[in-house]
Amino acid sequence: MHLGTYTAASAGKMISHYERSIGEREHIDRDGVVYNLAPAFEKGPRGRYRELVKGLEIGSKTRPLADILVTKPKSYVGDMRSFFEAAYAELVERVGEDTVVCAYVHLDEPGAEPHMHFAFVPVADVAAMTNDKTKPLLWSKKDEEKNPEHKAGTQKLDSNGTPRWKRVPVLDEAGNPVLIHTAKASAIFSQKDMKEFHPQMEEALCKRLGLNRVGITLDEDDSKKKLSELEHDEYERVTTEMVRSEVELAEKRAEVAAEIERLERLRRAEAQAREDIAKIDRRINETRSRIEQLRERIAAAAGKTMERLRMLIGRGDAAFKVMCSPVESYATPGRSIAAPVKRKEHKKPTVSGDKSRFAGYGSAGTSRGGRSWKR
Repeated sequence: MHLGTYTAASAGKMISHYERSIGEREHIDRDGVVYNLAPAFEKGPRGRYRELVKGLEIGSKTRPLADILVTKPKSYVGDMRSFFEAAYAELVERVGEDTVVCAYVHLDEPGAEPHMHFAFVPVADVAAMTNDKTKPLLWSKKDEEKNPEHKAGTQKLDSNGTPRWKRVPVLDEAGNPVLIHTAKASAIFSQKDMKEFHPQMEEALCKRLGLNRVGITLDEDDSKKKLSELEHDEYERVTTEMVRSEVELAEKRAEVAAEIERLERLRRAEAQAREDIAKIDRRINETRSRIEQLRERIAAAAGKTMERLRMLIGRGDAAFKVMCSPVESYATPGRSIAAPVKRKEHKKPTVSGDKSRFAGYGSAGTSRGGRSWKR
């Protein structure tokens, strides 16, 4: 178990994490079991948180949301729900049910043990603090050994380079501390309380569950035991840094998931484009094949046409030779067929003697055609 505290700016993100309203996450199994052991408040965990912080003095450094993370010990073999119900009941007795925001049990993280986020607002009346400008905080030799830049005897600086001073209570005119109504986990769980927290929870859970050992007490070699031994301010700083790292890691995981999804969309688009190109290639090949078939058909048809033309030309040559053969037979020996043949002249007939033979040709001296006869 460990106690974490969060600023107002981080509270919304943490509640989203508790109730699993953060969207898809790589480390979360959406089919896993998640349930809330706290009462079902009318406005839900967010509305419950807003109601509890209403009227509190919340500054930029105030941490109004606290979260006790209870992890089921690996050595515990009893009923899981009974374990978390017993832990919830014990924590309610310590902080009061009127401060509880939610108590979500997460069984949906394959890489983590089942655990419960017992979230509450640590309402408390605490003394208002201020800087005593007469008492600067100085680096020690131990600090210098850890970091040579922190020279022993020089004033401490915060992460922004601002000098640090001793914090002292603000006093009223009567010399009494001025109290403010705010939220502060260290007012409920002091450093001494945190050191005794695990043994006390172990004893309380053993009684509630009727067991000799539950396993809440940290072993000496457990890394979380070192956290519980830190001073409260240091513990808050370390745990806050751990939470910040977890939030950054979750954001990076979300970015990676989004990038993977984008790449997957591109991969699908590329696959579709390749498929479309393959279809176009197939159509081109089919078109080329049809063109080649048409070419073959045209070539075959042209060949047949040329063959017919050759046959016709051959027949024409034969007919021409037949036509020319009588002429060649009348040609003068030794003379070309192309040489002209002199035609024999015939004398025109003359009329003499008895002309009665020509009486049938009309009047004397003319033929039936009207042509005159030469005398």
